[in-house]
Amino acid sequence: ADGLTEWEDRLSFDAPLSTRRDLERAWKHWHSILFEYGHLNGAAAAEQWRARVSARRESRREDRANRRTAQLPEGKVWFEAAQEWREVLPTAICPAGLEYRFDMVTGKNYARLIV
Repeated sequence: ADGLTEWEDRLSFDAPLSTRRDLERAWKHWHSILFEYGHLNGAAAAEQWRARVSARRESRREDRANRRTAQLPEGKVWFEAAQEWREVLPTAICPAGLEYRFDMVTGKNYARLIV
């Protein structure tokens, strides 16, 4: 996971969508390896590892979004996309190439990377 988080950290804000998709595919592969690790070493150990890596990824996503937001006009925030659906704030600026969904019950917008 360290190699993947390093790759993710070094991606520029304007990295091609294909590169972001490759990264998300690599994370999917990591999750399948983690699943096998759980079979060998127990589900609790695998879940602890998954939780640690997920927390680290989320922290780094927030850092990247904050760095990008500092470059935007006042009142705007950068939307850091992921493979899972995430809420898009009304003041968010989204990168190109995302899949969008509107929840008609709550009136909220969601977006994710297309993998």
